[in-house]
Amino acid sequence: MSMKRRYNVFVYFFMMLFLTGCWDNVSIEERGFVVGVALDKENQKKNGNYQLTLTNQFVIPSGASTNTTGGSGDLNAFVNFSASGESIFAIDMDMASLTSKIPFFQHLQLLVVSEELISTPNLFANTLDIFVRDKQMRRGINVIVAEGEAKDILDIQPENEKLPAIYIDDMLEESLKKTSLFKPVYVGDIHEYLLTNNSFTIPKITTLENKVKYEGAVVYHGFEDKVIGSLTKEEILGLNLISTKDMHGGTLEFTFEEHLITYRIYNVKSAVKIDSKDPENIKINVDIGVEGGIAEVFGVKNVSNQENIVGIEKATVKKIEELVNNVVEKAQNELNAEIFGFDDKMRQRHHDTWQKIKNDWDQGENYFAKSDIQVTAIARVRTTGATDKTESNKEE
Repeated sequence: MSMKRRYNVFVYFFMMLFLTGCWDNVSIEERGFVVGVALDKENQKKNGNYQLTLTNQFVIPSGASTNTTGGSGDLNAFVNFSASGESIFAIDMDMASLTSKIPFFQHLQLLVVSEELISTPNLFANTLDIFVRDKQMRRGINVIVAEGEAKDILDIQPENEKLPAIYIDDMLEESLKKTSLFKPVYVGDIHEYLLTNNSFTIPKITTLENKVKYEGAVVYHGFEDKVIGSLTKEEILGLNLISTKDMHGGTLEFTFEEHLITYRIYNVKSAVKIDSKDPENIKINVDIGVEGGIAEVFGVKNVSNQENIVGIEKATVKKIEELVNNVVEKAQNELNAEIFGFDDKMRQRHHDTWQKIKNDWDQGENYFAKSDIQVTAIARVRTTGATDKTESNKEE
């Protein structure tokens, strides 16, 4: 073959690289953009498998592009489609025939799971598989648990947001920034927990007219592969004071000399030290340092003098230790679930001991429940708000 002919063949092959299309190319008009997914469990079983109901929230571009908000305009910004079956993937394929659109998940923001489904052993881990395996899925999808049916969460019509899934996703993110109370839990986080058999918590919500309301959090046991209990808002705050290394936001309410005080948290630093010499009596010391300010005082009380500030700081410490000790006691004696991340620290800092006890940490011998956990807190009042002067006597 001559050099000229070889050159021509090379050019032809090179041009073909730019002329070929993608083998799995789908026109944008055929895509159904899904922003929210809800999973519910049906009562009956078929062929030994649970029947599942999958609800996808599809965006309607014409409604989403208008200036109207959810429930206030003629054009809806979304539509919810539900279908049932035994396989999430198979249900999605069936849904394509109902909507004439192929479900597209690269913009998925929210996964809502019913409490009934996640309380069934192994079922949640199995249904989560496609959200981890599918290349369209992002690991940053927010996961929440619905008190009732999960699909009801996607039916709300919030006033200031057209898409319920986006409204809830934004609410979760803002809650982390403003209160540090309900930390979002993502698909990627849960996947790691399941791989290591770690226990963890997921925010729990319920519908309230056209809004959603926090109901605390559910506790998922790593070894039992199901939800085994729940935490109240106060217990979640106690959990976060331990497990959040750098926490900002939140409030504490307590009584100081018969006056109700609201303490606003600015910053929290926690440190955990573990003595694992005796696996039968592992000692865990938790040191918590809190900085904040006085946000509100009920009643007439001068909080600007040093003596009262010291007293309020002591009352704050008492409240913090009470919150943390309550959730520790519940985790050890009622739930038998280690949700504080002590196991990660054991794995990193006391690897030899961890290899011996890891299969009996919060099950079997339950070394976690036997551990001696001591909590020590320090609190500082950095600001007291406005001065305590009154118009009548101008005294502080």
